[in-house]
Amino acid sequence: MTSATLRSKKRALVIGIDQYVDKASTLQTCVADAIDLGKALREIKFEISQETNCSYTRFKEMTDNFMRTIQNGDFIVFYFAGHGLQSDDKNYLLSSDYC
Repeated sequence: MTSATLRSKKRALVIGIDQYVDKASTLQTCVADAIDLGKALREIKFEISQETNCSYTRFKEMTDNFMRTIQNGDFIVFYFAGHGLQSDDKNYLLSSDYC
């Protein structure tokens, strides 16, 4: 094993959003799915950053902080359960305060 392999970590950012400002957009199981995945990843020794029903500001803060923790050789998982949209051939993940 290389020294980089010995230092590498398993890290995950897990976000689930059920509640949106637009009540018609409410989802049912995204938060539960994110919580369940977080539990499963913890069981196999992942360091988890997890958030539910987060605003854009919190979503950005979580992703920025997560990106800063990643080191060369780390095994990472990014999981998002919630609404998304596509515009001009670009995909977007929607925070709870999207309207």
